Amino acid sequence: MAQINITITDSNGTNGKSYVTLNSEVPIGPNGIDYPINWSGHINNEEVTVIQKDSLSWSPNSYDFAGTPKKFSHLQKHIIDSISNYMDSMLN
Repeated sequence: MAQINITITDSNGTNGKSYVTLNSEVPIGPNGIDYPINWSGHINNEEVTVIQKDSLSWSPNSYDFAGTPKKFSHLQKHIIDSISNYMDSMLN
C-alpha cells in the first residue's frame, strides 16, 4: 500500500477525479530522516517523482516537481498537504 494515496476532485482527471499514489525512497520515522526525500509513484497511472528538499513539509518551496508532468501542476498543493500530513503523523 502506498504511503500517500489520495483521490482529488479534478475536472481534468478521469471521471472528474485524479488519483495520486506516492512512496518515499527512505524510511520515515521518529529516529530522523535524511533529506532530500524522493517520493515516487503515479498520478493517474503516469509515473511521477517529487523531491522533498528539507524538513519544511508544509512549504511549497521545499519541493521540486521537475519529475512531474506540468499538466499536473494544479495538484501540487494537494500533494504537498498530503505529504505534510503524512510526515506529521509519522514524526509526532
